[in-house]
Parts: sequence; C-alpha cells; structure tokens
Amino acid sequence: MRGRKLYLRLAGACLENAVDHFKDAEALRKRGSRGHAYSHAVLSIEEAAKAYLFKLAGEGVYRIVSKSPNGISTYSEKQLFDHRFKHSLVARLVVQGLLFAPVHRVLSKTRAKSFSRQRVEAMLGDLLHEQELQQIRMRTGGHAAKAVASLFTALEKANDRKNLGLYVDQRGGKVLLPNDCSRKTLREGLEVAGSVLDMVSEIVGTKLSRETKERAARALREVAAALKLASAKAKPVTSSKLPKPADPLPSSRA
Repeated sequence: MRGRKLYLRLAGACLENAVDHFKDAEALRKRGSRGHAYSHAVLSIEEAAKAYLFKLAGEGVYRIVSKSPNGISTYSEKQLFDHRFKHSLVARLVVQGLLFAPVHRVLSKTRAKSFSRQRVEAMLGDLLHEQELQQIRMRTGGHAAKAVASLFTALEKANDRKNLGLYVDQRGGKVLLPNDCSRKTLREGLEVAGSVLDMVSEIVGTKLSRETKERAARALREVAAALKLASAKAKPVTSSKLPKPADPLPSSRA
C-alpha cells in the first residue's frame, strides 16, 4: 500500500489511537492520576491532528515529500508533525468550527435536499439570527471568547505540560510531580481533546468538498508561513550575518 490509499489508512489508524488515548485519559482522571491523564489528553490531540493531516494528504490537498518542500503544495513529515505545527492547525480547526457553528445549526434542522424560495429566505433569517448570537458570544467576556482564549492558552502550554505530566523533575530546588497538574488544567485539556476528536472524526469519515479542501490548503500554508517566520526571528545572529566593521580611520600622522 502506498500513496493516497496509505495516507487514508494512516488517518483512520491515527484517529483510533487518538480515541484510545482519550479513553486512557478519562480512566486515569477517575483514578486521580491528573498528570498522566493530561499527558494522554495532549497525545490524543496530537494523534487527532496527525489523522487530519493524513486525511488531507489522502484527499490530495497536498503532497508529503522527503526533500525540498515548498510550504505551499508540498510538505515534509518533519514540518507536518512538529508539535507546534499540529497545535497551530488544531487551534485553527477549533476556531473554524466555532465560526461555522451557526451554519451547521441551521442546516441540522432539515433533511431536505431542495428548498423553495420561501424556505431559503426563512433559513437565511435563522442564519443571520444565529450569527448575531455568535458575535455576542465572541465578544470579550463572552462564553465563546473565553473558550477560544482558553484553547490557545492550553495548546500553547500543552507540550511542556505533557512532559511535566509524565515525569518527576525539579526546578529551582523544588520537586515537580506529575500530579502537580491542577484539576482546572486537566479539565481544559480534556475539553480541547474532546472537541478536536469530534471534529476530526467527522472529517476523516467523509469525502471532503472542494471548498473544504481549499480552506484546509490555505490553513496549511498560513501555519507553515507563520512558523517559518517565528523560527527566523528566534535564530541567533551568526558572525557571518553581522555587518562588517567600518574601515579604520586614517592615522593623523599619515
């Protein structure tokens, strides 16, 4: 097995593994093992992100190459499976889900495949109402705004917290234990993991539309460009890139 068939098979396998990690996280939470539970929640998010990426490759949204990826239509596995890339993509996916929620809520009210003009007008009215409600929720202090802020905070710290949840460590002479993970942090991690699993499960199980593929391709390009820019800013300046010193002033004795 190779090519797109392989990627679609990998998408399904990664999703199954993501679900297993989530179940392990829930079981560990019930046992009171908060740090280990959080780590499995993060692993669930990362495996779900891999499932999504393999699904896109299997649908022909981009190609995975071993050399010279252009960050537009071709990517390397090293790029794609870097935890920062996966977390950034997951954040976009969840926010996208929030923004499209009003559309899904309106469409979920009917199973019809064709509509009269009167019915379309009524649905557009419902959609405008749902969008107004969503804008209210997304305002600073609103429930949706807090959820988005919580999502970005959780994903930004997820990798460090994942490692802290697995090992005993020390910092400044203080012993750090896996169960130092707070109940609030664990709850946020499980909520994000559950949301990501719901969305990726739906994506992996359906044939993607042209519009969905275009949105996904655009998201990949933007995440790759943002991480490339961030990496460039973080690189220390080497001596070869420093400006050359000016020529010495001529001696006054000359």
